[in-house]
Amino acid sequence: MLASQGDSEGAVKLYYEALRSEAEDVLLWYALGVNLKRLRRWQEAEKAFRYVVRHGEPGSTEARLARIWLDRGAPGDHAGAGKLNWARER
Repeated sequence: MLASQGDSEGAVKLYYEALRSEAEDVLLWYALGVNLKRLRRWQEAEKAFRYVVRHGEPGSTEARLARIWLDRGAPGDHAGAGKLNWARER
């Protein structure tokens, strides 16, 4: 709700709170990553998206989109740097 109203910061706080009791909820991790990305908090977004890829249902929309983001790297990465780092950890 907050994210749809443009309050990504508020949404991030709520997602972190929710993850305290539902730490394995892949959809919470994905939503957190999306909002962190909107806030340009790249390292935190990367952590959230890595969780989604590792623990999400293979082929799910959120796992597929998280993998795409990780493969492309955060904006401002040197060309291919994000992709190379992600490839090393697979």
